[in-house]
Amino acid sequence: MRSSPLILAFVTALAGCGGRPDPAPRTPAGDAAAALAKAPAALSGPSFADWMDRLDELLPHGVATRLADRENATARPVNYNRGLQLRYEWDTGRTIAYAGSQVPAFDRITVGVPRSGITPAFFRSRFQAIDAETVARIQAETVRQAEARGLDASAVAVARDLGAGLAQVSPIEDVPGLGDDAVWELRKNGQALHILLNGSAITLEVDLGEDPDRNKAVATALARSMIERL
Repeated sequence: MRSSPLILAFVTALAGCGGRPDPAPRTPAGDAAAALAKAPAALSGPSFADWMDRLDELLPHGVATRLADRENATARPVNYNRGLQLRYEWDTGRTIAYAGSQVPAFDRITVGVPRSGITPAFFRSRFQAIDAETVARIQAETVRQAEARGLDASAVAVARDLGAGLAQVSPIEDVPGLGDDAVWELRKNGQALHILLNGSAITLEVDLGEDPDRNKAVATALARSMIERL
């Protein structure tokens, strides 16, 4: 399968369905909302982005261990890929079923790379599904470009799946009183806390077991600790 042209086709379609204008004219209010979502947010005050290359100082291992109540667990090596993410793991003997057997499931806390220039509207747009009409346009244009490039049927099917995935979002819960805005995302394979503060955003993934309420409580405590350190 030739995937590079497929990706190019999909990105082109996502950028505007081959350059075709929107079927409905925008109102001034709609233009203002679109501009708000796209315009860089001005940074004013402490920012997660200031800690881009020192996430291990923003959330030290000892603080994460204490707030996760893992002082008596066996800590695994810290996985810190600067510019990407920071991950802490502990071995508590937990296992999960995989491929017909039980495999280790390490408790973990992951801090994603901070992002800057995030407006409140853009932050929230991450959790809003694209409407069915737009998805259909993206799929049609992606398939058209895939076929024009001579891609095989399996590649075209992948293009359709990518478009359909845009209409699906995970359930979310608001987390009031945390930064300028915060959302707890209930992903299919885990949970994550997204925090917006002064035009910067960061994501915390917490997996300390099967209790999402416990994971949320720990993630919130970790986020408060990070904000206090800014």
